[in-house]
Amino acid sequence: MQRCLSGSASRAVAAMIELTLSSRGGPVPLHRLQPQPASSKSYLDLLFGKLRRAGLVRSLRGRDGGYVLARPAGTISVADIVRAVEPPTAAPFLDEEDRTGTVPGGAGSRPASPMEACTQALWEAFNTQSMAWLSDLTLLALVDAQRAAMQARQHEAGAGTGLAGASLLGGTGGPRPPRLPRGPNSVFALANACL
Repeated sequence: MQRCLSGSASRAVAAMIELTLSSRGGPVPLHRLQPQPASSKSYLDLLFGKLRRAGLVRSLRGRDGGYVLARPAGTISVADIVRAVEPPTAAPFLDEEDRTGTVPGGAGSRPASPMEACTQALWEAFNTQSMAWLSDLTLLALVDAQRAAMQARQHEAGAGTGLAGASLLGGTGGPRPPRLPRGPNSVFALANACL
């Protein structure tokens, strides 16, 4: 699957999901928040510093310290998380060539050709629409979807061993994942929606 968000934004979203799942009403130390093996503690320190400055998490010091959400998960959008960790001038879905309007090459960079410049408006519209969609997607919806997926995996694992998976799922059918916002399903539909 191709990644739509930058690495920082993806790691921040994953870390916020992990924080929400792990909190159980108390602070969570960073060493328990390693959603990706490539995330070092110093990188998580940096990431959570940005999330704290954006007002999305609070840090609690002391022996039992760690991080907690600063607001309810239902009021934090994925766009809030992305904006917290991406530089204000960076578009989280664009590469350096698209952001600067220049094409890297050899000894320096060259101005974008008319064909390359023509696509800039499309990518800017894509970014605007994507951030609008991410504004409608809450951290709570992602956490609920993650919980539903974890329960489904537990149920599948229990079904093979004869365990009663229905009690894990709170009934016979189990919880349904939350409905996520819908957006254009192709670049062409997005371009038509933006024009």
